This record gives sequence, C-alpha cells and structure tokens, in this order.
Amino acid sequence: MSAHQVLLANLVRTAVFLILVGLVVRRRTGVCWTFVAYLSTILVCNSLISFWPETFFTKSFYLLKQSLYDTLKLAVAAELAYRVFHAFPGALAKARMVLAPLLALVTIGLISVPTSTDYIDIVTRYHPQIQTGVIWLMAATAVLAVWYNLPLHYFHRSILLGFTSYLIVFATLSNMLRSFGFDRLLYTVNIADSYAYLALVSWWAIQAWRSEEAVESVGAPQTVLATRAA
Repeated sequence: MSAHQVLLANLVRTAVFLILVGLVVRRRTGVCWTFVAYLSTILVCNSLISFWPETFFTKSFYLLKQSLYDTLKLAVAAELAYRVFHAFPGALAKARMVLAPLLALVTIGLISVPTSTDYIDIVTRYHPQIQTGVIWLMAATAVLAVWYNLPLHYFHRSILLGFTSYLIVFATLSNMLRSFGFDRLLYTVNIADSYAYLALVSWWAIQAWRSEEAVESVGAPQTVLATRAA
C-alpha cells in the first residue's frame, strides 16, 4: 500500500468508527441492524488491511471482502424496504411487485458469480452489475416511499441517498477500468473510489451524531400518516 492509500484507509476507519459510536450514543442502532453489521464489517476489514497489509492487501482478500460488502448492502436494502413498507399493507402489496423481482435478480447475480472467473472480470464486470442492482433496489424503495407519501426515518433517507450516490460512482469507476485499461487506471481509480467513500462515511458520521432537536427542526415527516397507502 502507498502512503496515500494508508492515509485514506485510516480516515475511512475513523469515520466509520465515529458513525458506530454516534449510532450507539444517539440510540439509533436499531434503526437498521444490517447497516450496523455492514459498518462493523468495514471496520474489521479496513483494520486488517491497514495493520497487516502483507497478509490482507491481496487480490483474494479483496474478492472476499467485496463479496461480504455486496451481501450486506443487499441485506441493508432488503431491511430498509421492509421497515418502510411493512406497516402499510396497501403500499406493501404494490411495492412487493416492484422490489421482489429486483431483490431476486440481485441475489441471483450475487450467488452466480463463477468460481473460475478471474480477478479482472470480477472487478470490472460482476461487481458493477451487482452494485447497479442494489442502486435500483434502493432507488425504487425511495421513489415508492415518496409516491405513497410514507413516513421515512431521516437516517433511512441518509442511508438510501448515501448508498445510491456512492454506488453510482463505484459502478462508473469500475466500468472505466474495463473500458480504458485495467492496469493503467487501477491505482487512480482506487484513489478516486477511496475519496468518494470517505465523503460518504464522513456524511454518515454527521448524520449519525445529529441530535433529535436538529432532526425535528428540518421538518421530516416522521409521524405523518400515509395518504396513498390504502
């Protein structure tokens, strides 16, 4: 790892730690349990790579951790969809028609990556496809929540918006690797991706530490009854 990569890894780890502490202090860990699991996995994998790069800064560990991340992102998307719609049967029935096929397609894509596929194909082809599926799933959840005027917890909005924005960047950078040369752009793309992810977790840290008074002052409709859910 270069000194630049080590610095970015340390900054990301610090931001992720601050998110987890903020969720605990503000008593928001129950807002999305799979998100807490995702952050904890990020913290562990980041620490392993930063402290023992000779062992964990490898292609095999990258593929393992990326598979874990993809699985947990999918779990986050599924939990958020459940939390948004489960109290509104009418909206749930209609949302299921849209979200269930998306969830099934992403799951199939996640478990059907051939074990014999080489590293470059996985990084530039399969992972971007999975990320695109997760983007569609989260974006559809947000759009349907707005369409049915459902109450959406502010941190759920933060997760959906943050993941969707970052994953678009991630998928775009991965496609650039495939289109313009893997070896030539790998380091540059990795640095750009690290900065994008650092921006994401820094923003999440701010959201995690927001007080209830600050959240309420924004006027988030957390207690408004759905008018289109029936």
